[in-house]
Amino acid sequence: MMDLCSASQDSESNEKSIHELVRMSGKLLLLDRLLQKLVASGHKTLVFSQFTMVLDVIEDLLVARNLNWVRLDGS
Repeated sequence: MMDLCSASQDSESNEKSIHELVRMSGKLLLLDRLLQKLVASGHKTLVFSQFTMVLDVIEDLLVARNLNWVRLDGS
């Protein structure tokens, strides 16, 4: 996951690169599928990470999916 985060910083944060990151990471793929199902059924979710770089990638995913989000990262 951290390797993907490093790679995403070098590339543009566009929808195509997000789809590629999701395809390359089983964890992001699962998160993407779970979020789609939970949002469709009206649930709210909390996502935790120890790394702000991972939160950056998740944030890009949420933006690409037009999902509402709030980020709290201690900075």
